[in-house]
Amino acid sequence: MDRMTDTTVDTPLAALLTNKRRVSALKALGVVTVADALTYYPFRVTDPVPVRALAEARFGEKMACAVDVRALHVTPMNARRGYRPEVLVDDAPTASARAVAPRTASLVFFSHRKSYVDWMASRLRAGLQLVISGEPSTFNDRLQFTHPDILTVAPAEPPAAEPQLAFGEPAVQPQPAPRLRYDVDSVAQGLARATRPRPVYHANARISSEHIHETPSSRARTLFATHYHELNEMEKTMQRIKNYNVSVKEINGRIIFMRKLVRGGSEHSFGIHVAKIAGMSPTIVSRAEQVLR
Repeated sequence: MDRMTDTTVDTPLAALLTNKRRVSALKALGVVTVADALTYYPFRVTDPVPVRALAEARFGEKMACAVDVRALHVTPMNARRGYRPEVLVDDAPTASARAVAPRTASLVFFSHRKSYVDWMASRLRAGLQLVISGEPSTFNDRLQFTHPDILTVAPAEPPAAEPQLAFGEPAVQPQPAPRLRYDVDSVAQGLARATRPRPVYHANARISSEHIHETPSSRARTLFATHYHELNEMEKTMQRIKNYNVSVKEINGRIIFMRKLVRGGSEHSFGIHVAKIAGMSPTIVSRAEQVLR
């Protein structure tokens, strides 16, 4: 507590963070003091996540919703080691508030760790209210969310039970049930957390790459990435990083991918050209070219 009281914008992060590797990675980005951390601005900020009922789900678009747990089933995976917890939920209260028909959905998770599955089962019991956030899809004609973000909502406190009296004996006080930990106190608080815009930093990708580079036990041989400018700079200071790119030829303003790996980092981003090849709408591609210029 005293350490936090004495913290100023000039305090070194090394005095506040116990993870020396993280301190070193931040230092490589020029983030050394509290002031540096406060003024290290994000590369971009994600759009707010819309709140929708399950009946309003749009495939490929992230959404948030308050749901009730109806059942939990854990199925061993036959094709590979591990388990598949599947949580059946419905959104009756949310649907009623939005004047649409209620609907059910499955929340599906995959894990090879039995401890994780047991932990999930202890949290997501029937009757619990959740706030979920993720991209909807369908499987076997049922709405499904795969590995969604979930926040458990604390239930309203039940009324205290009256003590039971027995003839000639003192009142018997009921034993309190063990308290579970919940992520939020109300649905409104959960939706506020699930829908808020989030900053995206280049530092996340760089720190991860530095960790892979500096950890021989990871034995990473290949890393595919789209932030080519970051990797171009990192190759100058990290001896194990060797960049390769897919060679291209430009003919009359058209980019042709040669399907050949060549030594060196990429000099340009070809996202718009890939969008053209993929058949994206010419209107969208034209607008992207205007914004790029």
